[in-house]
Amino acid sequence: MRTRPDGRAVATLSRTTSAVLREEEDLSTWTDEELLRGRRRDRRGLFTGKPPKIVPMELVRELVRRRYSRSFAILGHGLEDAAKRVVEITKKKEPTQGDLIALKACEVLFSRVLGKPREHLVADITAEGKPWMQLVAAAIVGREDQVIEGEVVDPADYEDEFVDEYPPPNDTAHHRSVVDIGEQRAGDPPPSRASG
Repeated sequence: MRTRPDGRAVATLSRTTSAVLREEEDLSTWTDEELLRGRRRDRRGLFTGKPPKIVPMELVRELVRRRYSRSFAILGHGLEDAAKRVVEITKKKEPTQGDLIALKACEVLFSRVLGKPREHLVADITAEGKPWMQLVAAAIVGREDQVIEGEVVDPADYEDEFVDEYPPPNDTAHHRSVVDIGEQRAGDPPPSRASG
């Protein structure tokens, strides 16, 4: 490799490497070992000569693509056995620790090949909903009595009128600190408001 005065280098590439870089070489005809070594076998089926100093990224991508494809196929072939194992475990009255580990492995296999199942959350904002649903709904959407009519304004038009009061003023006569609440024990009288 020749080095130029500006620090860059000029490399001489083989015809095959040059064809790969120009996307003229069909990598599907290459074996995994050829992809790994970065060069083709000769007519006798041997790797002769010096190994290449520069290996095109496309060879690596093709090898990774093949390995992922084969791995996915192997996992896919295991789905049927995993499903049978899950059924077998669910029929047992007392599964062993090994059964629980096998069940977890089956779950991982299913999620990798089939994808994780979708989970749905139903939040009911009516009074008939369960209390936890009402809390979730209130956090997402305010109740009707909380809706305030108003108009959207651009704060830049009213810069002089807006005053940020952060942090808010501390009104100790009406607020207890977290420490006061945390120190209060069951049966103790509530702290007086004057104690702060």
